[in-house]
Amino acid sequence: MKAALTGATGFIGRYIAREFMTPEDTLRAMVRPTSNSQFLKERGAELVVGDFGDDDSLRKLVDGMDVVIHNGYWHDRNELQEPMKWFELNVLGSLKLLEYSRRAGLKRFLFISSGAVYGRVRNPEEPRDELTGCFPRGGYAAYNRAVEVYVPAYRSEFDMTGSASVRLCGRNVGVHRKIEASAYIDIVKAALAGEDIHVAGNDQPDCCVDIARNLRVLAELPLERVEEVYCFCGDVFSTREIAEAIVRGTGSKSKVIEDAEAREFTSSSNERIKRAGGTFSGLTGIEAYARELVEALAKN
Repeated sequence: MKAALTGATGFIGRYIAREFMTPEDTLRAMVRPTSNSQFLKERGAELVVGDFGDDDSLRKLVDGMDVVIHNGYWHDRNELQEPMKWFELNVLGSLKLLEYSRRAGLKRFLFISSGAVYGRVRNPEEPRDELTGCFPRGGYAAYNRAVEVYVPAYRSEFDMTGSASVRLCGRNVGVHRKIEASAYIDIVKAALAGEDIHVAGNDQPDCCVDIARNLRVLAELPLERVEEVYCFCGDVFSTREIAEAIVRGTGSKSKVIEDAEAREFTSSSNERIKRAGGTFSGLTGIEAYARELVEALAKN
């Protein structure tokens, strides 16, 4: 598999990059001059230095590839601080990448979107899915939705039938570069300290390794089976189950105490990606993540 990837040095992008840096694959990643791309070089990835405002780098990125995975997002400034530059690099940059992919003859373009496109949920008790109405609020959500609209247009007009938008709808579980931003960090720290862990309610974790593996599923799925939109999210668990998995993963003897009060929670459906062959590692994945985070904390 020859995969082109944007956002390879970011939080989720690093997991996607690892998935496609195998002896059987070729990964070509676009990186900015200021990005720390050493791990990509060490694993043999091809690097294209540039950004979404550089047409030459976009053309080089997609030339000869089998699939483009567009995970990049420019957020050095938000949409209100530099609105024109933000729009040019994110919305127009994404459209240019899609267009250059078409010109290069690619059939597969996977856009990493977000559950933010749904906006305010009208019925919190009803799970969101690919057919749920979208009412994006704010620039980031509007950007994701704008690119989502272009993907099916290119599917139908230019026969890019293996293209899809992937909405990340669960809690993204992985070791963040800013380690304090990692999911469930407080629970992991409490477990390491042997403290009682108080939890309440439910959550829908989506391990980043699962996101990356399921992107491969879509990249290899027969073109005629690829649908326009997929929700990526793990199964729903109580936070008690998640905390207990973290306790097991850390080897802690902490006691997990479930409190009565719980926050409002809206789940998302993962049935469509499961029908395509996608899988989720569930609580076993949470245990593995806890061990990974413990190692990262020890090095930090």
